[in-house]
Amino acid sequence: MEEDANLMLVFHPLILVLSSIRDDAVSIGTVPEEYQKNYPYHFTVMDDDSYRYEADKKSAAAIAVFGDTDMAVRLNDIFNVIWDNSKT
Repeated sequence: MEEDANLMLVFHPLILVLSSIRDDAVSIGTVPEEYQKNYPYHFTVMDDDSYRYEADKKSAAAIAVFGDTDMAVRLNDIFNVIWDNSKT
């Protein structure tokens, strides 16, 4: 997340359902501003070989790629750096 809205998300229906299935199913962190500025894009990685990538996080235009393990690994690495430096 780019804004500290954890309290608001606690009551989001999807978060409530996932949390009811497993207590540790959802983790939310706030991304520090310096990381927000350095990463102007959004992405989601699935199954370690596929991803959805938005080059401009202000736009809903995205590409979905399946079977690209190399890029999925790189995006996972980027996520881990951001997550490790986020406030949870």
